[in-house]
Amino acid sequence: MKKRYWLFILINMTIAISGCATHRQMAEADLELQYIRQEHSQIKATLAHLDSLLTEQNDTQKRLNAELKMSMGTLDERMLLLEQRLGDVIGMFNKPSAKIETMNTIPTETDLADTTEAPGQVDQLKLYQYAYADLTKGNYDMAIKGFDELLKSYPNSALADNAVFWIGECHYFQKSYANAQKWYEKIIKDYPKSEHVAAAKYKLGMSLYNQQYKTKAKQYFQDVAKDYPGTEEANKASEMLSRY
Repeated sequence: MKKRYWLFILINMTIAISGCATHRQMAEADLELQYIRQEHSQIKATLAHLDSLLTEQNDTQKRLNAELKMSMGTLDERMLLLEQRLGDVIGMFNKPSAKIETMNTIPTETDLADTTEAPGQVDQLKLYQYAYADLTKGNYDMAIKGFDELLKSYPNSALADNAVFWIGECHYFQKSYANAQKWYEKIIKDYPKSEHVAAAKYKLGMSLYNQQYKTKAKQYFQDVAKDYPGTEEANKASEMLSRY
């Protein structure tokens, strides 16, 4: 009887100990599960943050690429401007008594000092020289003022069509496309025989295109490609037409 009593106690103690171990293991498991859940939540938050950074980085990269492309386009335009105009800056004056031979560069102060032309003609050259120098340096507002002064002071000058075109270019480089449009239209209308007409028509198309008047711009691109084959303007107009 005594042996049974002690056996009964031993069994109960074993069950109690076993029960304690089980509760402890469950508590430890629950704590570990909570820890894992916490880590999982932190990992999800980190991944979300990284995804946000990646999206932001992609957006920034796209914006930088667009800005770089735009800057390169502006530089290309300026380089083309310099290449086209460096060899033929000064035109012939219409009146026989006021002829000035075409030069390969902008006239220097020495050139102006040595000229035998009338003072008014020298003033025209100075105005044109200084305005063009501002244009090539990117001082567009100053260049516009200089060319505009030339037009107001000498409206019949043989340099007038040049001045009109360059004013349009200054506005274009400043992305003032509506103002550029007016000056390109002016040279096409008022100076139909000017050597700048092809370029003016192409840049008029670009000004309209940048103002989202793409259907109207297309007509000018088509005209340039058709009427001036083989020229730089025709090639660029054809490239723009390929975007339609």
